[in-house]
Amino acid sequence: MIVVILVTLIAILLTNMESHGRLGNGMFWGFVLVTFLGCIHYDYGNDYLEYLQIYKEITSIPLRFDYLWDNTYRHEFGWVLLNYLFSHLGGFYVMVAVLNIIQNAIYYSFIKDNVPQTQWTLAVVIYLMSGSLYIMNFSMMRQGLAIALFVWAWSFMKDKKLIPSLLIVAAAYSVHQSALILLPFVFFPYLKLKRGTISIIYIGLLIGLYLSSGYLSDTYNALLELEELQEVDSSNKLQYYDNNNTETLSFGLGFFLNLIPFIIALWGLFVYPSKEPADGLDEQEADEQSDDELRYIDRDKRLLIVIAIVSFMITPFGMLLPMMTRLGMYFEALGVAAIPAIYSLLPNKLSYRILLGIYLFMLLYNYYGFFTSEVWGEKYSTFHTVFQLFM
Repeated sequence: MIVVILVTLIAILLTNMESHGRLGNGMFWGFVLVTFLGCIHYDYGNDYLEYLQIYKEITSIPLRFDYLWDNTYRHEFGWVLLNYLFSHLGGFYVMVAVLNIIQNAIYYSFIKDNVPQTQWTLAVVIYLMSGSLYIMNFSMMRQGLAIALFVWAWSFMKDKKLIPSLLIVAAAYSVHQSALILLPFVFFPYLKLKRGTISIIYIGLLIGLYLSSGYLSDTYNALLELEELQEVDSSNKLQYYDNNNTETLSFGLGFFLNLIPFIIALWGLFVYPSKEPADGLDEQEADEQSDDELRYIDRDKRLLIVIAIVSFMITPFGMLLPMMTRLGMYFEALGVAAIPAIYSLLPNKLSYRILLGIYLFMLLYNYYGFFTSEVWGEKYSTFHTVFQLFM
């Protein structure tokens, strides 16, 4: 735990130095450090040894395409093929390293391309300290890859490149079937909604989800009885994440504090028009104009926010339905760039500092809670490396 936290803080510091012009390529070298940590980890995270066992089981069966379709391998065909590929390219530990390089490269490019440099530090903090992103990828290999692929798909979605977007989402689905939820969002760039419409729709959906929470609970309990859900690896056993299921939604202070970005986003989407930056100004310069000038949300930023805040409608219900938390992670990943964009909508520096401070406090609180939780704490307490296998 100490190793991961220390490297995380160094990466954040390097990014901060570059964002203020005091160090060249600071964010890059920060990502190199956290990627290296991901490449060399061993038995760190709840499901690491499960994935090692799955690799051995898959590669012990001859590769036949009819086996892929009749569920002989008991895992998605994309993950099966990936395991077989690396059985000829160095084995499981090389696969882990390559997946970490790919995933972190995706997030690095995503931040660099979608977040103003002055906000890189915030984006990196969100990525490294959110319990569902960087640290979760030490354990949740299949879905971690699927989530990263969705982040990569964003670069095509925003430009309305439908075929590449669909292919990437299909690849994500091939390694984790939960990625099927992403299919409708590929078509979001083609929707033409008037200002404020999306806010009204999302508020209605949030209320509807709450009112139907009892039905959702019954559906969830029925799913737990399905045999196929009982036979998947531990990273996919819904009971595994069900330790704190209370059967009811709890509306404590933390619940509302965590909803602040969602509220700001709905307000901004309702209030601010959508248009391109003023002539002669790039997006970052336009955002730094006087508070007296009319703000706007450019098309790509609006679309990013609209998709990312889906996580705020899903994750609160994780208290009732842990399965839904797993789905919300896809949209939390886009929040790496969307959260800085959301807080930039605030009308003055005072509100920005206060509300962002609350967000960071909750982020740190949840980060601490992750490492001390009954579910994750034990397997994340001591960092192990693959080098110990050769000692």
